[in-house]
Amino acid sequence: MRIIDVIPFVKGSGKETLSYFSAKDIASGNIVTIPLRGRTVVGLVVGSQDALGHKSALRSSAYRLKKVTSVAGENILSKAFIETAYLSAEFYVTSAGEIIAQTVPRLVFEKYKEFQMESKSVTPPAGASLSANFKPEKFIFQREPEERRDYYKTLIRTELARGASLFLVLPTEEETEDWAKEFSKGIEKYVYLFHGGLSKKEIIKRYVKLMVETRPVLIVGTPHYLFINREDLKTIIVEHESSSVYRTLNRPYIDFRLFAEILAGRLGQKIILADTLLQIETLYRHECGLLLELTPPKWRIQARGQGTIVDTREKETPFKLISQEAQDAIVLALSKNANVFVYTARRGMSPITVCGDCGTTLVCARCNAPLVLHGQSGGRNIYICHKCRERRDADLPCPNCNGWRMTPLGYGSESVKKELSELFPKIEVQRFDKDTVTTRARARNMAAWFEKSLPASNAQAGKGKIMVGTEMALYYISSPIDTVIVASIDSLASIPSFRIQEKIFRILLALKIKSERSYLLQTRLADKKIFERIIEGDLINFYRAEIKDRKDFRYPPFTRLIKITVEGKKPAIDKEAEFLVKKLEEYKPEPFSAFISKVKSFYRTNIVLRLEPHIWAVPLSDPKGAIDKKLHSLLCELPPSVTIRVDPEDLL
Repeated sequence: MRIIDVIPFVKGSGKETLSYFSAKDIASGNIVTIPLRGRTVVGLVVGSQDALGHKSALRSSAYRLKKVTSVAGENILSKAFIETAYLSAEFYVTSAGEIIAQTVPRLVFEKYKEFQMESKSVTPPAGASLSANFKPEKFIFQREPEERRDYYKTLIRTELARGASLFLVLPTEEETEDWAKEFSKGIEKYVYLFHGGLSKKEIIKRYVKLMVETRPVLIVGTPHYLFINREDLKTIIVEHESSSVYRTLNRPYIDFRLFAEILAGRLGQKIILADTLLQIETLYRHECGLLLELTPPKWRIQARGQGTIVDTREKETPFKLISQEAQDAIVLALSKNANVFVYTARRGMSPITVCGDCGTTLVCARCNAPLVLHGQSGGRNIYICHKCRERRDADLPCPNCNGWRMTPLGYGSESVKKELSELFPKIEVQRFDKDTVTTRARARNMAAWFEKSLPASNAQAGKGKIMVGTEMALYYISSPIDTVIVASIDSLASIPSFRIQEKIFRILLALKIKSERSYLLQTRLADKKIFERIIEGDLINFYRAEIKDRKDFRYPPFTRLIKITVEGKKPAIDKEAEFLVKKLEEYKPEPFSAFISKVKSFYRTNIVLRLEPHIWAVPLSDPKGAIDKKLHSLLCELPPSVTIRVDPEDLL
């Protein structure tokens, strides 16, 4: 009889390893199926012991060991991948099993036998040599999208010629398809695309074909496919490195960018972090000598579109959502059969509603998030909570004072579309946001409609198209846009996040790069330097200002933030928060109420730890860094109801 130690590949398992018994020994590295909480799950064997030496402990135990259900086969995850899971688990204060469950598609465990393929030995071309002593190298690559694509085309062909495969990682399915299509020209047989939008059958088919391919390949995929292990894989490119999509939205909260960096280090691979403007933290690491540069970073963007700032504070009343300058730009574009993209920061009609009698901001009764005004067919308006989807009739009075002077503030995509349709009644105006585009197919069709050129005939003259969209649309529109109008961006500036300036700059930069002839920015904050720097394409001074602010206010990269969230009924969480503050006293915890302090009748309180970066870092990312063992032990003792986010996107 043997006791088998298993890492379950499932979220919420809690412990690092679980123990089961087996009549026969099962070697480490094997995949088994095990019973867990009334269902059968897949797990990795990490050790085994003779049960005879643990007889007394087993007899006195309060629970009975369950039996391993079956042995599924040998592990398909590389040793380096599992080591990366352990290192990531320590950093994010979770278990290796939860990390694996988060980073590997569920399909792999559902259809495990289909993925038990060994990669064939790669035959390098004549004259090619791969060094056995290859050391990991980390590079930044800050250039405009077209420059990066041109460089990759040369890099890919060079690496393939010398017998080395590459993995190009992109944050979204749409981006993987776009880039794979471009890089496949001439080497279609050796480019493999992977993302969650493909059918299960197609993913398995491509995986099997990839693993028996004897020539070097280019893998293009979302980060969930980094588990794919080929012995000739020598370069990982993390493209669009600044995208927040690389951070997971569910437990365990991890950053795939760090995971990829650790994995590349364990495998001795070169990693390239690439974007038009890299993360502030990444640029600072380069400044400190922790990252090399592939080419000198580009700090000035010269977009084709002529940039203009329109100060809407100086405009006459009544206030117009679309300024006269913007209208003139649209008229000119339409006269050329060109398309116009109008960006709005928010969807709906109005992001905030305030009572004119008592000043109360209208919030959701269930989760305390601001209610957003939406129009309905038939002319009836409603309020919708974008957090929990709760709805409320817009014709009801103020819940605080019963006053009827409910005043909408700001404006969203729905309001902008309505005004544009009235200004240009003969032009088709479409809206691209989460309310109107609910499926990937719908998003593709919308982008295709917008990008399709109109014939330059007399019958079609002056019949361009207008699309009103949020940031979501930028992931699907790949072609240059004649005229880009930023109708609203100011509402983002009010969000109390230390990353919000960076977020605003990135959105405006992406829009600027897409503009082909005209780029017009409406704002009531025209005196802010950030807008001037966008128009000028001045990346270096934005970075310098941002890094100074981060240092002055003790934000990353100058501190490591750990956010602890307590959620529950009001009296209980106050007591628990007080206990945690005392427990973590040595690390100077900072308690504060969450930005959205109530979600579905449960209240939330945050506790933030600001640590010196080197006392909470993975050595493969920071050679001088380590994990504070005492703090790690304290955090591991916290109950599962407490949420821990290491290096969070924000402190809201």
